Amino acid sequence: MKLLKSITTILCLFLTLNGIAQQASPNQLTLTTVLDSIEKIMDKNHIPGLLLTMATKDTILYDGGLGMANLEAERKVNATQLFRMGSITKTFAALAMLKLEAEGKFSLTDNLKDAAPEIPFNNKWAATHPVKIIHLLEHTTGFDDMHFKAIYHKGDKELPTLEMMNLHKESLTTRWKPGTRMSYSNPGFVILGYLIEKFSGQTYHEYVQENFFTPIGMTHTNMASFPAIKENYAVGYRYEGKQFTPLPFYAIHGGIAGTLNSCGADMAKYIQFYLNDGVVDSSAVIPSDWVKRMETASTSLAVNKGRTTSNYGLANAQSYTSERFPFQGHNGGIDGFSSVFCYNRELGVGFALSNNANRDDNKIVHLIIEFLTQGFTPPTPPTADLNRELVQPYLGYYQPKNPRNQIAYPLGEYFDGFQLKVIEDTLYTVNLDGTKDKLIPTGDNQFRSANATVPTSILTEDETGKKVFIGRNYYEKESLAGIWIKRIAYWGSLIFSGAFSLFGFFWLIIHFIRKETSTAVSSVAGLFIGGLGFVLSFIAFIMVVGDITTAGEINGKTIFYLISSILWAIGAVIGAYFLARNFSSIQSKTLKYYLLLSAISLFGLTIYMGWHGFIGLQFWNY
Repeated sequence: MKLLKSITTILCLFLTLNGIAQQASPNQLTLTTVLDSIEKIMDKNHIPGLLLTMATKDTILYDGGLGMANLEAERKVNATQLFRMGSITKTFAALAMLKLEAEGKFSLTDNLKDAAPEIPFNNKWAATHPVKIIHLLEHTTGFDDMHFKAIYHKGDKELPTLEMMNLHKESLTTRWKPGTRMSYSNPGFVILGYLIEKFSGQTYHEYVQENFFTPIGMTHTNMASFPAIKENYAVGYRYEGKQFTPLPFYAIHGGIAGTLNSCGADMAKYIQFYLNDGVVDSSAVIPSDWVKRMETASTSLAVNKGRTTSNYGLANAQSYTSERFPFQGHNGGIDGFSSVFCYNRELGVGFALSNNANRDDNKIVHLIIEFLTQGFTPPTPPTADLNRELVQPYLGYYQPKNPRNQIAYPLGEYFDGFQLKVIEDTLYTVNLDGTKDKLIPTGDNQFRSANATVPTSILTEDETGKKVFIGRNYYEKESLAGIWIKRIAYWGSLIFSGAFSLFGFFWLIIHFIRKETSTAVSSVAGLFIGGLGFVLSFIAFIMVVGDITTAGEINGKTIFYLISSILWAIGAVIGAYFLARNFSSIQSKTLKYYLLLSAISLFGLTIYMGWHGFIGLQFWNY
């Protein structure tokens, strides 16, 4: 007995010491160490406060918050402090549309024009590629994103959804065939808010509250654009000049696209709602297959050509593909707030966070995923041999063709893109600056980036046979000569147009001081005005878009841009006219041909940017 007792004691002591050793292992993350590390990241990244929740299917690991919700009032973040969650709101739009479809109100594959002919949208491909309701949910309509005048609502009451939709009518024109390319469009979800109200007979607030917030147990969550008790809400901040500046709670004309306000306690329940396939307290709020349906994309060329992962489904996307395990969910960004909602049903874990300074939170997300997935064996990333024969026709140069904001397209068209190239039996994308990203084959002409665990891109053809590369964006193959001709013309025009504002100024001053006469004076003066207008327009544009909250208003910055752009166009036309008239009489060949290059550059740039709407742009009407 003594021997048995001694062996038992030794065994217990061994197990205890072994447990302590495992607990103290530097590779073992605990909730305490994770929270401590997050606070250090917050301090380093200038994040005042953080909504944070982590959960499993049946356990809430953490549902509080860290830091300060309101610096001025010295109010800390707690489990019920409401944060603006931005586009995570869209997940409730998807749930609402699935429920209305189940009630027989419509089918998601119905044509939008048939379901709601009163909606003001334009689609020149309607005969062969009609806009369908599901395209709105998957951002494959081809619609533009919000225009400046239709972003912020600084009144005191939310507009009716039909009126809100009419504010976005300039965005509601298809830019390519619907159902082919994914391009994020908030106005599409404004339409969904209207459809929810039309077919339910309730406001989207009431419908979501009754059918989802209440059954899930999200008792603090709302979609208020104008909060009644502001103390319940975290304050958003902007960090600049080594200090935090509080931001106003500006409403947006987004409706169900981005008005969600939620807290750690409620987001924990929302995570568990997905992890349990829609079951809450043994009661099915939704059918069990709806979550999978939300996760599954069914439109866009990439899906139709066989890409199986890293797609945007019904307001639900696969994300963090470079982590040990990919997650599903949605993120959100709105003035002063950056939010994430993610879960992995296979592992039965999920998390949500929101920081109130709109700061980069990738390090925090990585740490949380590492904590939640420790102990699970990650799957082996798919890998296949590179099929050189299959890839060969796709090698070449690609440019993006699915801009989210059409106004940015002419500014970024010639600065983006890559070369698809095989180097030593490995496929790479080679960017303009020479940086390379490896693409690892996974089969069926799908690829993953070197650090991804699932396929993230596909090489395929559109219906006309044009080669396309679809990853995070939609890229079309272009000829090398065509790309560089456009790039050289564009960059050359920018350089010559900007530089002439200096050259013309000094040339005219020197000419005036010397009291010389020249037939080039009128040409130089005109081009100088145009070049100066171009430079001022560039500066004014930076100023306007630097503060989106005022970009859609009549103010000094937007008027400055309007006048500058008109000055640019007038100067370009006058300069080109007088140069054509006096070209043969200009004696200096150097000056003559420099003026010719400058005139071509400035006039060509004026035509190009004018075609895209930048000349005489009234931001308050865009």
